[in-house]
Amino acid sequence: MIPGVLVFRVDTSLRYFNAEHMRDAVSRTGGLRLVVGDLSTSSIVDLNGAKMQATSHTTLKGMSIRIRLVAPHTAVRDILRAEGLEERTDY
Repeated sequence: MIPGVLVFRVDTSLRYFNAEHMRDAVSRTGGLRLVVGDLSTSSIVDLNGAKMQATSHTTLKGMSIRIRLVAPHTAVRDILRAEGLEERTDY
């Protein structure tokens, strides 16, 4: 355990019906400096999931918290890129 760091893995596709749950789970955790999201098991991200990631990034950045997305599949990376996250998020 590293203080100020939250690591989570999405064990399913990031879609409209679970995107808000992911965002709420991250926002309830206090004292963070870095959030690392492991997307290695998420083969699909829909538009709402990508928008949630973009919104979360903006919110966390405003709180001086960095977000890093790890090991996204090519299709997932393409959707996140279309949402403008590639330039703003570490992979």
